Amino acid sequence: MGKLTTQDYTERRMLVNLLDVATPSLREIARDAGITYHAIRRYREGQRTPSPKVLRALLAAVRKRSERLAKLADELEAAAQESQPRRTRGGKP
Repeated sequence: MGKLTTQDYTERRMLVNLLDVATPSLREIARDAGITYHAIRRYREGQRTPSPKVLRALLAAVRKRSERLAKLADELEAAAQESQPRRTRGGKP
């Protein structure tokens, strides 16, 4: 295995950040929506139903995370493309 470059480390950090955003915990979603973890657990388990206001807050929290996830994915893709050698018409770098 070759020596890791600064670009390799940058891409790894970007990937870790992307995966963290992609897999939010219920606690993170609850925090982003301004509700308690216990409330979101009860909604998930079907023990309670959120009010329209809380539902809108939950949807906004998920959408915000989704937009951030898409942006991070785009940034990682761009960084990965920059680190790949350019190919010429003959298929050689």
